[in-house]
Amino acid sequence: MRDTGGVTGVPVLLRVTWAVLRRALPYAARRPFVFKRTSWILALLTWLLIAAGTIVVSGILDARLLAWVVITTALLVVGTTIGAGLVGWRVVRRTSDKAVAFVSPSSAKTPAARDASTNQQEALVARLRASEYISRAFDIRTLKSPVTRSEAKTLLDFTTARVVFFGAVRVAGGAARYQSELLVRWPGANEPTTHLREGKGAEDFGRRTQVPDWHEVSVDVDQPLERLVGESFEANHADRAEATLLVLAADLLTRDDDTSVEAALSKAQRFRGSLSTRSRAHLDSLNAVVTAPDVASALAAMEEAGHRDANDPALWSAATLLAFYGMLEGTVPRERHLAFAREAVHSAGDDPVARYNFAEALMGAERPEEAREEFERAAAHEDYANRHYVHFGIGASSYNVGDYRRALAAYLVCFLPGCSREFFRAADCLAPLVPPLSSWCCPRQR
Repeated sequence: MRDTGGVTGVPVLLRVTWAVLRRALPYAARRPFVFKRTSWILALLTWLLIAAGTIVVSGILDARLLAWVVITTALLVVGTTIGAGLVGWRVVRRTSDKAVAFVSPSSAKTPAARDASTNQQEALVARLRASEYISRAFDIRTLKSPVTRSEAKTLLDFTTARVVFFGAVRVAGGAARYQSELLVRWPGANEPTTHLREGKGAEDFGRRTQVPDWHEVSVDVDQPLERLVGESFEANHADRAEATLLVLAADLLTRDDDTSVEAALSKAQRFRGSLSTRSRAHLDSLNAVVTAPDVASALAAMEEAGHRDANDPALWSAATLLAFYGMLEGTVPRERHLAFAREAVHSAGDDPVARYNFAEALMGAERPEEAREEFERAAAHEDYANRHYVHFGIGASSYNVGDYRRALAAYLVCFLPGCSREFFRAADCLAPLVPPLSSWCCPRQR
């Protein structure tokens, strides 16, 4: 007869199990983004394998009843926690016909600060939802728990969110100190990179890696707690939040009508002083494109804004792209396109997008030696190291300066899945590595 081993420990075990579940289930359901959704799925598969293996091994070893109870309870706790995490992800990822903006409560360490965080979240959400253009473009959603920057990044990566609001709050007396943070996915982060080729039009290539999201921090000190009510929550970080969403909304509403876009941008202009330089750059770029009568006027408006208070790579890169299309139409001189690309590099430092576009502009200006240097600098950035079109640029510029071995080495990098036949033809063309033959086997690359 099997030894049951007694059941005297079962009531204690059940109390412990209930105490664990009371904490674990709400935490997993409210904060599933502490792990990626794929991690939860892998955890579930692992749990199923462990559960099946444990049952088989316990049966073979003829485990006592108490051991069965402990094992079953442990598996139940882990399984239900994983299930709560998956359900939480399902709630967070629910579909919407609008872009999503998440507003989390600020992290707080004292009861007074937690109350201020809750009131702040409610007031900020009310203010954002009261905006006509924000409510048309965004589904404003609240989170039950504070999030960290890495968790905000996970939300942007695995949902349709464009922005996550989070931060921290401290309360002293009747005033609060807020450190409000935004993680924003500006337009273009998920869109193709344009490969600028004069004479061949513009060609788009998909990104192999995600462009880093834009992170902002705004600190408000000595904010009276009585301001944390109503739809006019008066604080600099609230102004920045509303204005940033208005600029994003204007971009999303460009599919509807220019009147709505202009109205949204006009409202954002009221908070211009609260906006970051990146947000002002997007505001002025979009405003120039929507309101200017032609490409030349739009470029003039962008240039004026860039030299005023919107000196940011986002503005100069947008101007570079617009100038390129104007150059194709014959309305913008090549030198002006090159000048905008240079401004983008000066404002961006080591930004690989600006470096790459500047290299393309130099190729269009028939300055391949300088172009190769910029292509090399772009390729040195970890985000651009494996992008085939950057190495194609290195190959084309090297070919034009007569460095055929370097050109072939760059083209060979393109022997990767997804490369077009153009790259293979270019590499095959240079295979002999003999300048006289290369002069007739293929035309000069531009």
